[in-house]
Amino acid sequence: MRLFHRCAACFVLTSAALMLGGCAAGLPGLDYQRIDTLPENTIAPSPGGTLQFDFWERAGGEEVEPRESRIYMSWPLPVTFNKYYFDVSPDGTEARARAYSMTGLGIPFIYLPLFHSSEYHYYQAGQVEPTGSTTHYSMPFWSRSYTEGQHDYDVMFDSGGIPLLWESGRYAGPSWHVDEYQKELAEWNQTTFTRLVWWLGPAWQHNITEAPTEDGLGYEETETRIFVPAKLGGLPGLILWSDYATTTTEPDGSMARRIGHGPVGGYLTWFELHRRGADATPSESNRRYVLGGILWMDAVERDMDGQRVSATHGPLWGFMGWGRSREANNIRIFWIPIKV
Repeated sequence: MRLFHRCAACFVLTSAALMLGGCAAGLPGLDYQRIDTLPENTIAPSPGGTLQFDFWERAGGEEVEPRESRIYMSWPLPVTFNKYYFDVSPDGTEARARAYSMTGLGIPFIYLPLFHSSEYHYYQAGQVEPTGSTTHYSMPFWSRSYTEGQHDYDVMFDSGGIPLLWESGRYAGPSWHVDEYQKELAEWNQTTFTRLVWWLGPAWQHNITEAPTEDGLGYEETETRIFVPAKLGGLPGLILWSDYATTTTEPDGSMARRIGHGPVGGYLTWFELHRRGADATPSESNRRYVLGGILWMDAVERDMDGQRVSATHGPLWGFMGWGRSREANNIRIFWIPIKV
C-alpha cells in the first residue's frame, strides 16, 4: 500500500510538472466552435434524446444545404474534449446524433483518461425516439460497449474490460468518434486494440484509415500495426520505444511503407522506408537505416522495368562500402563511387 501511495504521489507531481511545462510552452487554451444550420425553431436533441414532436415537418423535405448542429470544445488543463454532431440527411428521411466526451489527467497527447464515451444514435422519419444506438463508455474500473435497436451501422463499437488491468476491442466508423481533434466526418477509421494496465503498460493496435486526398478525387488508405512496451500516457511511450509497420496507398496505386523498431519511431535505431510508384510507373525505392544511418545504410532505386538504377550499402550513409550504378558495380570511399 505504501508503494501505491508513493507511485500515486509521483504521478501527481509529474502531472503537475507537465502542466506547468505546458503552460510555459504556450499550450492553446479553450477551443470552442459551434455551427447550427437547422431550420428556424428546430432544436437538436440531447445525445439519444427525443426529437421535437413536429421535427420531421420542420426538417423534412429536399434541401441542398446541410442541416446540422455541431459543437466542439477542448481545454488543455486538465485535458478535456467534448463534441456533438447532429445532422439530417439530404432527403429528410434520416437523422443522426453523435456525441464524444473525454476527460483525462495530464495535458494533450500525454494523459491518462479518467472518463471517455462515444455515442451514435439513429433516427428515421416519423419517429421521435432513436430507432437504434451504439455506445462505448470507459472509466479506469470499467469499460463496455453496447448496441440496441436497428440503425445504419455507420458506427460500430465492440469493446470492454477493466482498464486498470486490461481493455480490448474493436471499433469502426468516422474517425470523429475516436480522435479528439477530428472535427469532420470525412475520414473513416477501423481499429482493433488491446491495452494492459490502463494507458501505462503494453499496448497493441491495428488501425486502418481512409481519408480523402487534397484534390478530393480519391481516398488515401493507411494501415498500421504497432506495439509499444509501455504506453505511458500516450506520446512518452511512443517516443521511448515502438515496433510498427505502416503502409499508405494513394488512389493511383503508389505506396509508401515505413517500418521502425526503437525510440523516436525507430529513426535512431532501425528504420526502413519502401516506396513504389503508381500502377502505370511501378518504380521502387528501398532504404534501411541502422542507428540513423551511422552504423549502416542500404539504399536501392529501381526503374519501371525493375532494373537497379543505383544502390548504396555501408556505414555513415555510404561513406565507405559498396554499391551499384546502372552501368556497373562500384565501391565507395569518402562517398565517391569507384567503378570495379
